[in-house]
Amino acid sequence: MTVKPMHYKCIHVQEAQELLNDPGTVIVDIRYKVSFQAGNIPNSINLSNEDIIDFLDSTDCSCLLYTSPSPRD
Repeated sequence: MTVKPMHYKCIHVQEAQELLNDPGTVIVDIRYKVSFQAGNIPNSINLSNEDIIDFLDSTDCSCLLYTSPSPRD
């Protein structure tokens, strides 16, 4: 398996809002499943730490990743 280089950056809330308004943006929520089920961004995808690498390797799109600021959300 070839690993693609991943690039990421922290963005301001305004830039996140612009991405949320773009129908081509894939929103990936990497919080615990129970937190995701309690509330999430509409149309977001919940992935675990184990799933995220395979997902990003198989996807050729811009993704907005969302996580909780606390380590045990």
